[in-house]
Amino acid sequence: MHLTTHEILAEIGRTLRYLPGFTDVLAYEWYCDIAAHSEIISPQFSLLDRIRICRDPNDNKFLECAVWGHAEYLISRDRDLLSIADFRGVQIMSPERLLALLR
Repeated sequence: MHLTTHEILAEIGRTLRYLPGFTDVLAYEWYCDIAAHSEIISPQFSLLDRIRICRDPNDNKFLECAVWGHAEYLISRDRDLLSIADFRGVQIMSPERLLALLR
């Protein structure tokens, strides 16, 4: 199951529009498709509960989603996230490593 949050979906929507070949309409279609095939969690936490360990503060939302969604894996190509490798029981790995594990 793919987990996401509204905050992550918003970033996906913004990012897709800047990729070559993505129009606003195509970015919106991908956004809707990702949302439709994801479990959207709404973590309820105070400011004190927020995770603040990533070098890039914008990456913390991915760790929060994984931790509060009780994920086993966080799949990313982000080097900062990959350097953490494991956080509160969530294994952080590249898509290639996950595929190798599944084989």
